[in-house]
Amino acid sequence: MCSSVGPWKPSRRSRRSPVPRMPAGGGVGGVVLTPVMHRLRELGGGVDRFSQGVLLQAPPGLGVERLRAAVQSVLDHHDALRARLSVHDDTTWDLHIPPAGQTDAAQCVRRVDVTGVADGGLDEVIAVEAESARGRLSPVSGVMVQTVWFDAGPEVSGRLLIVAHHLVVDGVSWRILLPDLQTAWQAATTSTPCTLQPVGTSFRQWAAGLVAERGEVQRPAHGCACAGSRS
Repeated sequence: MCSSVGPWKPSRRSRRSPVPRMPAGGGVGGVVLTPVMHRLRELGGGVDRFSQGVLLQAPPGLGVERLRAAVQSVLDHHDALRARLSVHDDTTWDLHIPPAGQTDAAQCVRRVDVTGVADGGLDEVIAVEAESARGRLSPVSGVMVQTVWFDAGPEVSGRLLIVAHHLVVDGVSWRILLPDLQTAWQAATTSTPCTLQPVGTSFRQWAAGLVAERGEVQRPAHGCACAGSRS
């Protein structure tokens, strides 16, 4: 999908201190604001379109229902993708992660019929849809991810566009999210249980560790971007 923050790697200074314990509530609840998010907040202005995206080749007959099921599995597995931002008087940000199941993948999946569209025309359609997908992102509504399937027909490979808000992804995140999405889609295709690799470090724990490492005051309710790490 998009990028994320990767595992927290303590510096020499931080190795002298214990790794922060898992915050109460596990991966669900308020998140401390990381330095990157502080900088974004201080810039002011709208941040809804601050995102990353990837364009993938999709197998013929990807299936909108199977894609929806796969996206739901990934949303439920990676807490950060369900994050919701609250903005108070443009100066105070609160980032909160609700429990799994409270973000509906239906609002994150769109199918576009491009059957018979030539390559040049397809590029134009993708460009328009990419802008539209960014416009549908809404951190305050908890909409952090958009996927657009360009359906070229049952016998032709299509494209899959994934756009995610930078609050919850970065360049490293895709290495985790894309394989998980593929695994979840394969499970939906074969009607088998979806089993994704455990998330070893939640986004909340990672953010708390980063803030503690840098000696910054921890305040629940401030966010950055990460889908969690495997370590």
